[in-house]
Amino acid sequence: MYSFSPYMLTVVSQRKLVDLNSMGGSAGGKVSSIFDLFEDFFKKQSSSSSLIKAASNRVIRYSKVERDKDGSVYGIVETGEYGYSQSIVDASTGYVSYNKKKHEAGLIPFFMKIAPSDQPTKALLVSQKFRTLGVKTELYGAFGAYVRALNPDWTLKLEKIVPSELINKYLKDGTVKTIRFITHEKPSDVAEALSNAVPDEASSGVELVVKAKRGRSLGSSVLNWYKNKTPISSLVTLPQMKYSEIKVDVSIGGKKKTLDLTSMHKTGAVVDVTNELTFDAKGHPTVDSLLVSSKSLIDGLKGELG
Repeated sequence: MYSFSPYMLTVVSQRKLVDLNSMGGSAGGKVSSIFDLFEDFFKKQSSSSSLIKAASNRVIRYSKVERDKDGSVYGIVETGEYGYSQSIVDASTGYVSYNKKKHEAGLIPFFMKIAPSDQPTKALLVSQKFRTLGVKTELYGAFGAYVRALNPDWTLKLEKIVPSELINKYLKDGTVKTIRFITHEKPSDVAEALSNAVPDEASSGVELVVKAKRGRSLGSSVLNWYKNKTPISSLVTLPQMKYSEIKVDVSIGGKKKTLDLTSMHKTGAVVDVTNELTFDAKGHPTVDSLLVSSKSLIDGLKGELG
């Protein structure tokens, strides 16, 4: 499965968001935006003749970076593991065609793209994954260090984005067993009832759990709320209880996901794009098809940034 994970990218300086389109004075005055920084970072990494060694016997190579017509910047990062020998078998014949040595690593290419949003302090980063493999963590660490080296006051931040289409899929196709209403302050009536049994210092709040009946799902109720954008209190209203968090536990595809309805950016989003891609002779997605698919996702995400 080939998928995209979307993130919101910001740069913070002294607790304020930096205008990503005008970061003047960086890189000797030549770089003026986060997109210039990303391109410059990629070029410097790819100009190195040696592989970058990462944790867990992984190697990384930055192989390509380009500007797209819309001002976005995309690149290809290759990564693989070494540390063990391996027989490479031709699947069509069953014969061993090559014996990989312990110090060798087979590299898989991954697509990365950073694009402007409708807000000058926020950009969109799309990171491609192959099954469970990706390079977002390594890229974030290296690019964050590069940004800090240019200006020690700058801190690069990434927040997960959950597109509406994915929320709809979770709630429509998944099974919602519980909705959890959480407050970090005890309502006065609850505090009074617990005052003798539970001391204040021993409890941090109250959690109300609504469970679905056996064989049923609460997904339609949550989906209606989400689509209609009605107040959070329309789901459940209790006197004197202000919710800090509302979490929905969803089972989908044999896996459990937790949606935080009060902070959608906390939920990891993975958008399957396998059927949207075309593949080259090596079996990898073509850059052109990755560009088309990522643009479609990014265009839909721009309205998600708050």
